[in-house]
Amino acid sequence: MAHFATIEALNSRFDLKVEIPEKPPLVSLLKGDSVIVMGVRRLPRLEDRRHYTSEEIAAASFVFSKYTVVE
Repeated sequence: MAHFATIEALNSRFDLKVEIPEKPPLVSLLKGDSVIVMGVRRLPRLEDRRHYTSEEIAAASFVFSKYTVVE
């Protein structure tokens, strides 16, 4: 669960309930399908702890990109 803290920060920042499945899902996209990808900047590496502080989450930049399969 390498990205648990990042998803936890996302949920906190945007009041969401994104869950992390036990096993990564197999994804297959077809023409017309879309996927949203999140990029996060300014969150420090968590080397000696497991969670971000409220201040770190507030200072972070979350960017969402939507990609659609056209062919």
